[in-house]
Amino acid sequence: MASTRRRPYEELRSGIEQLGGTVSWQRAGYRYGAWKFDLNGNSAIFESNGRGFPGIDELYKPLVVGKTPTHWSDYSIHLIDGAIDKLVAKLK
Repeated sequence: MASTRRRPYEELRSGIEQLGGTVSWQRAGYRYGAWKFDLNGNSAIFESNGRGFPGIDELYKPLVVGKTPTHWSDYSIHLIDGAIDKLVAKLK
């Protein structure tokens, strides 16, 4: 039976992979880990602060109403409009 479990940051990952890039999890050298995005010879690393991943969490629509999200679980699995373009801009 195929798993229906979603990979972390699936939507961002898929968007970068469709453009020919890669996304990898980096544990060594980071207290809580980091995501590395590579595209067209450019890369960016988004390190966890223990509560989420500043720089990429905000590319998802927030679930909380009336307050600023403070944890990765405060965001939905749906990207904001233009999220992939915003991520690509961070890789330049």
